[in-house]
Amino acid sequence: MKKLIFTSILMLVAVLLLGSCGDRKDGALTVFYCITLSHDMDQMADMAVTYKLADGSTATDTITGTTWEKTVVLDTFPAAFGLVDYTFIPKAANSLKKEEYEPSVIFSMFTRETKFELETSLVYVSRVSRKNVASLIELANDHGDTGIIKIANKQEDNSFCINDSDPDTEKVKIIRDNAIKEAISK
Repeated sequence: MKKLIFTSILMLVAVLLLGSCGDRKDGALTVFYCITLSHDMDQMADMAVTYKLADGSTATDTITGTTWEKTVVLDTFPAAFGLVDYTFIPKAANSLKKEEYEPSVIFSMFTRETKFELETSLVYVSRVSRKNVASLIELANDHGDTGIIKIANKQEDNSFCINDSDPDTEKVKIIRDNAIKEAISK
């Protein structure tokens, strides 16, 4: 009897878990945004991030810790989603206590209903001295129009197709990253 109750409970849990996974029945697309700042980057600056909402408008949040997450549910297609812009807000110079910092900022976004997944480094410098922190933040803020925007289209079979809105975005990001590394190494 105990084995039957235990098996029944396990089956119920499995059904509940399976029911919460997979395709949405309403035909919507769920997009998850995440930004992770290294502990050193969090000590150096806060971050303002502007991202796309479901209705196509934008919102801006300030990240004051090491992790930021947001979920957006798209239900009108085609739909643009992604990171529009970001800015680092330097913390007071006298709050910098270490001689060297290892700043990094990772942006990722993915969808539950598709296999779309993107992860990219917004800032990655192996080491920056305390005297160069302000320069690094200035260079990181000088990223131009390098948002990471994708376009989701719903297909006739209710599947989704996700495309780049600007194929040159990654090229611009690589050029900017190389400029930052070169400036900080001097």
